[in-house]
Amino acid sequence: MQKSLLPLIISSFLIGCNSSSDSAPTPQPSMPQLKVGILPDTQADGYLVAEHAMRAVLEKHLENGVDVVIPVGDLVDKGNRSEFESWVAIAREYKSKGMEFLPLMGNHEESYSFTIDWIDYMSEFIPKDAVHQPKKEWVNYYVKRDNTLLIQISYWELAFAFEWIKQ
Repeated sequence: MQKSLLPLIISSFLIGCNSSSDSAPTPQPSMPQLKVGILPDTQADGYLVAEHAMRAVLEKHLENGVDVVIPVGDLVDKGNRSEFESWVAIAREYKSKGMEFLPLMGNHEESYSFTIDWIDYMSEFIPKDAVHQPKKEWVNYYVKRDNTLLIQISYWELAFAFEWIKQ
């Protein structure tokens, strides 16, 4: 009989240790949940971007409540103005629906002349509160959203951005 009482006594003691009638559990503060979506290469034929694919991805992001979209480079193929204008027209539609874009320059946008067009067309999508790498403004930058740091480093730029990132 003593053997069967011992587990009962121990379990009663443990249950009593875990309960407290005079203190409620402390609620944990809720952190905002930032939803980030990726927009892969949208390059197409050198005249326009892959419009249907771009819209399909952005629609899916919209349905899922994505806050920030990161186009991960190669937005255009040849880097000409008609491609940039095609991309910007679609992105503006979704920006007007509340999506924030943080474009990342890829190797298809990297030559000097493409970089000039990149800045002309993408600067409206890079947020005003972005912190830019000196001498690489509009190319390498970061932003803070809720509890998230989003660092955008262009194609081939990581080695040159290393010191800036460390700071």
